Amino acid sequence: MANGSYYRLWIAWLLCLAGLYLPPACQSYSTDDYLNGKFIDQTNQTAPLILQPGVNGYATLSTSFSWTTAPNAISYRIEFSTRSDMTDILLSAIVKTSPYTISNADLKGITSLLEQVYYWRVTTKFPAKEESSAIYKVTLLDNEAIYVNLNSSVSPEIGTKSAPFRTIQPALNFASLIGKPKVYVAKGTYAATIQLMPGVTVQGGYDAATNWTRNISANTTTISNSVLAAAVICSLGSGTTSGIDGFTIQNNLAAANTYGIKCEIASPTISNNIIQSTTSLGHFGIYLVQSD
Repeated sequence: MANGSYYRLWIAWLLCLAGLYLPPACQSYSTDDYLNGKFIDQTNQTAPLILQPGVNGYATLSTSFSWTTAPNAISYRIEFSTRSDMTDILLSAIVKTSPYTISNADLKGITSLLEQVYYWRVTTKFPAKEESSAIYKVTLLDNEAIYVNLNSSVSPEIGTKSAPFRTIQPALNFASLIGKPKVYVAKGTYAATIQLMPGVTVQGGYDAATNWTRNISANTTTISNSVLAAAVICSLGSGTTSGIDGFTIQNNLAAANTYGIKCEIASPTISNNIIQSTTSLGHFGIYLVQSD
């Protein structure tokens, strides 16, 4: 407890003993009770509630972390840990109000927070006690992109550089869900058909081994389909805000009327791609239906 708080408590105690200050049940408190501030009104001095990010939420370094505040709070302590029991604090910050944005100045023993899973809580400091929120799990992601690498062996797949998705479509769905504009795909051959998602551009040509540097020519990234009529599908839901860039797109289905890219009532941005067919049957590179 700060010296100023001790002085106030001692003055209140002396006044109480002198009969000049009579809080409820004044005479029922011991000296230790006064030092612990038990005579102070503790109405509404409850634990804060986490607002954003919510339970199992997602965040970036620019996210505003928020919680409920109390009118008689002195300050709030925000803590981050890699452990659910909060025994390894990597960030600790004291602020006067909500919200809080991550600052490197608040880190403990590290220079930056990696993109991974963390646990966080908020503790409200009142004049005579502290109350802590529940501990929430949050996944810290890249500000712009979700990552895909078919050669990754890390589990769970959360879409970061160090724990990327292994396949493209889940990454596209996730990026669209949380508002990320890009999906970066590491080199390799991905056996799949993909559906482009609104607001998301999927980009090939990355090398995960060199911190995700990009070179489309050197890091060939292939979407290879042998199941459906099209390797890449752009439908009405894709709109005009989706895109695909830097891939070799193959349709290996041995059937007539197959497509590398098929767009229906959609106008995505298609750039820097090679479209191939391994069959001699009727194959279309890009097939457009009411699309630009």
